[in-house]
Amino acid sequence: MKKLSKIIIIIALLTAMVFAFVKFSGEEINSIGEVLVNEDKTSFSKDEVIPGEIQEVDEDTNTFIHKQYGFSLNYPSSLTVSNFREGDGELVLFQGDNGDWLQIYIMPWDEEGDITVERIKEDLPDLLILDPQRVIIGPKQKEGIGPNALIFFSQDSGLGETREVWFIYPEPSRGAASYLYQVTTYKRLDSVIGTVLSTLNFD
Repeated sequence: MKKLSKIIIIIALLTAMVFAFVKFSGEEINSIGEVLVNEDKTSFSKDEVIPGEIQEVDEDTNTFIHKQYGFSLNYPSSLTVSNFREGDGELVLFQGDNGDWLQIYIMPWDEEGDITVERIKEDLPDLLILDPQRVIIGPKQKEGIGPNALIFFSQDSGLGETREVWFIYPEPSRGAASYLYQVTTYKRLDSVIGTVLSTLNFD
C-alpha cells in the first residue's frame, strides 16, 4: 500500500517563481529539475515524464493533453502549463502571471474503493477537510459518467483556504493500473477549477 503524498502547496509557488525566472532569462524550463526539491529533499526532473501537449481552442482557451495518463482538459490560455516528476508521482502545474494557479498531482494507487475522508486521515491526520462532498466530474457529469471525486475545502498556513478535488481513475475494479489525482487551487478560484474539471475527459 502506497502512502498518500502530502502535497506541499509551497512547491507550486516556488515552481511559479522559478518558471518566471527561467522564462525571463531565456533558459530551458527543464532546469527546474535542478532547482527544486520535495519534502524528502530528493530532486525531481522534468526529463522523467512525457511532456503534455497543448492545443489552442480559441483566444481564451487551450487544451492540455496528457497521453501517458490518457486525459485532456481545457484551461484558460492566460495560464502556462508544465508537467514534471515529484516524489512518487507527477505534478501538472497551471500558473498565471497574476499569481493564479492550480495543480494536479498524480500518483500510482493500488487500493480498492474510492478515496474517502477516513482514508486521507489515515496518512494525513492534520489535514483540514471542510464540507466534503462526492461529485461526478467531467463532460458527462449529468449522465453520471466520469470520475467520482471527493471535493472539499482545506487550509494552508501560508496560503489560506484552498479547494481540493481528489479522485481515483481508473477505478481499481477495472483491472487496469489506477492513479490518485489530487487537484488543488485557491478557494477563490473554485469556479475556475470547476470549469476546468468539467472538461476533463479520459480516453
